[in-house]
Amino acid sequence: MAITPISEKQNLSQGPNLWWLWLILVLAIGGWLFWKFGQPVILTKEPKIEEILPAPSRELLKADLNLEEIFNNPIFQNLVSHIEWPPSAVPLGKPNPFEPIR
Repeated sequence: MAITPISEKQNLSQGPNLWWLWLILVLAIGGWLFWKFGQPVILTKEPKIEEILPAPSRELLKADLNLEEIFNNPIFQNLVSHIEWPPSAVPLGKPNPFEPIR
């Protein structure tokens, strides 16, 4: 019987590559199984908004707004804005970024 020595370099280069293939295959199958069977199932139907709202709010869904009547209302015309619009542009940063801070 002849014993033929195998160098460690050959053994390491062939063994782990096959091991990585098996690992990738197992992870791919596990990922597919999780994707296929691990997703949540919709057990109930999505409720309609009419079923969620109380009875007085359901009337608002059918309301038809008359914008002319709203804008010509004296209460609406007495409203005062407390902000400036559009806001003034604020300069961002320094014109020269290398200038020292004063």
